[in-house]
Amino acid sequence: MHINMNLMGIVTFCANLLFSWIFMVTTAYLADVLVSSLFRGMKFGGLLAFILFVVLNTLLSEGINTIHVGGSETMQILASFGLSAAASALMYVATAKIMETKLSV
Repeated sequence: MHINMNLMGIVTFCANLLFSWIFMVTTAYLADVLVSSLFRGMKFGGLLAFILFVVLNTLLSEGINTIHVGGSETMQILASFGLSAAASALMYVATAKIMETKLSV
């Protein structure tokens, strides 16, 4: 049994794992802050935040995955990383603005 592992494959896997995790955390953070700012004290706010997280994560992930830059597979992977990082940064800034204006923290 022979397993072929190259350094670029391992680095790509680790980078993909990191970017996916950051994207997921910032999406969950945005969903939680949106629900907290719009529905203060609502009885099922946690459930609503989870549903909003699932919807946001699915829509944004599908949107990122449908964008094709052409060229090699490496270029597509790099574009996906860049789009995930940009979306995470935008969600983080949006969350900070919402917290600053709507929530008293």
